[in-house]
Amino acid sequence: MSSGALLPLVLVVVGLLLLAYCAWSRRGGSPAARHWIDPPPAENWMLERIVVLGTPAVGLALLDVAAIILLQDLPVLRALAFVVLIVLLIPVLYFLAAVIPMPLFLYPRWAREVVRRRRRYWREFRARRG
Repeated sequence: MSSGALLPLVLVVVGLLLLAYCAWSRRGGSPAARHWIDPPPAENWMLERIVVLGTPAVGLALLDVAAIILLQDLPVLRALAFVVLIVLLIPVLYFLAAVIPMPLFLYPRWAREVVRRRRRYWREFRARRG
């Protein structure tokens, strides 16, 4: 294997591992897979954003960068891959904007109820404090 093919291979493997972790976490089939979402009143907003937005965007971006490296002789496809990479940066920017709450549709179905209960808890808590 040439050294020129090693970097794209590493990027693809790491990207696929990140996507597999994301799929496992979003499926939530075990308590370990649900580690990223806490019941009310606890909240780990950073870990939630990592699983919901950051990990899939970075995993796909790594696959895209591998494609950009491999498509050196195909300028039109390479340009398209650059456009895809820019689009993949949008969830990363949203991931960094912690003050904007994430919409429920981004969460897996099983996690939406946990998020609703948490939001209800904090609304009621703020209402009691006046």
